[in-house]
Order: sequence, then structure tokens, then C-alpha cells
Amino acid sequence: MDVKEMLKALAPLSKASKGSRNALVGICVGHSRLGDKGATSASGTQEWHYNKKIAELLRLELRRRNINCVVFSSYQGGGYGSAMAWIATQLNMFNVDFAVELHFNASDNAQANGYEFLYWNTSKRGKKICQIFQQVFQKRYPSNTDRGIKALTLGSRGALFTRLTAMPCVILEPFFGSNVDEWEHFGKSQSGVLDLSEAYADAIELCVVSL
Repeated sequence: MDVKEMLKALAPLSKASKGSRNALVGICVGHSRLGDKGATSASGTQEWHYNKKIAELLRLELRRRNINCVVFSSYQGGGYGSAMAWIATQLNMFNVDFAVELHFNASDNAQANGYEFLYWNTSKRGKKICQIFQQVFQKRYPSNTDRGIKALTLGSRGALFTRLTAMPCVILEPFFGSNVDEWEHFGKSQSGVLDLSEAYADAIELCVVSL
């Protein structure tokens, strides 16, 4: 199935009228298809395992703040395209207001560091969500490198997650797991893990209010 066919198959479902129900947020764990565990951290932890834990902490924190969410940590589909079509269908079926996909970056350059947030280039609401996450991270992690928000286009890595849905979907890259110092804080430190889940919740709460 090519991109045009997927887009046709994923016709947007009817959205609830604004204010007619509480917002519902999709929390998606990147690299959730079978056999794809994503990048590996400086200490050998796989991206999917790390973010599955973050997703559960985030779910609990959002519940505490009375924000509804649904978590997806197991995508169906044998390849990247079919997995993205599957998660897009699920998000459309649940009629979520927006969705985020949890990741961490990795690089052969051990010094690469910082956070960045990605959206589909024509999605104004996706861009706004990324800007809110950026502002929260600027305030919460002032000494960390701000790599900016990035617009994805056809052929960009990860673009299908941000493109195939009826609602805005963005990709969160909060740090480099391959960077020893960043992994020491965000990955090996329990306080850092909790801090990241709270930073995500802060941003999501602002998005719910702003969008």
C-alpha cells in the first residue's frame, strides 16, 4: 500500500464538537511494531523499553491531572508503513484530539545532545504543539541544547506518523540516549525519569488548554 492509498483508506472520522467532551490524548510508544526496539542507549537500554515505562508514568500523571489519554505500546503491521497505517487507524477510531509519539535520539557522535520536536509541515496545530513542548523544555531544562522544532516532509524519517491521521500528531525527541551525560540524567536516574514524565504532562496540559 503506497502513501496515497493509505491516506484514502484513513479518511478522517467525524470529530466531536469543541467543548462537547473532555479532550483525549494519544500516547504512542515509538518503535512498537514487532522486532523494532529502536535506538540503544549508552548503557544498552532499548528505546522501546525505556519509553514504555515513560508512557505508563505519563498516563498516571495525566490521570492525576484529570486529563484523559489512551496509550499504544504495541503496533500491528509487519513493516513501517503498515504499522503507521495501523496506529493512524487506532487514533482515528478513538477520536483523539492530538497524539504524541515517544522516542529518544541516538547518534554515532557521542557528544550529540539536546531536545527537538517534529511535526508535519502543513499542520498548524502540530507546529503549535511542538512550540509548547519546546517552551516547556526551555524553562525546565535551561542548560540543555534546544535543537528546535522541525517540519517533516515526504521522505523525512518518521513522517508517516505525523501525516496519516485526522488530528495533529507529533514526535518527541527529548534527549540523546547515546550521550552518556544525558542518559545518566534521563535514563539511569529515577528522578530524571519522573522529571521527564512530568515535563511531558506539563506540555500536554498546556496543549489541552490551548488547542
